[in-house]
Amino acid sequence: MDLSFVLTVLMCAMNVVFELNRNGFQKLEKIKDANRRSRQLEELTDKMRECKRYISAAVLSMDVESHVHSLFKSTMPLEQIVLGSNAFNLSIAK
Repeated sequence: MDLSFVLTVLMCAMNVVFELNRNGFQKLEKIKDANRRSRQLEELTDKMRECKRYISAAVLSMDVESHVHSLFKSTMPLEQIVLGSNAFNLSIAK
């Protein structure tokens, strides 16, 4: 999947959550009942956690894309790229 598409989807989702939070905090100011106010704060907190997950997913997507890109630009032999730190000469194992 294209990284720019993933990031676009995540940014749209974050914008929706930010808008919901903005509206939620505006409503919060008008709530006088402590119990309702507490519930509203819990909902806003949940929405902020959701946004944090979107941000984490976006950062992870960028990190993975960057890592994959750097591996393909690498001059390392393919067996070292695939096997990582456990790399060994495959011709010896044959």
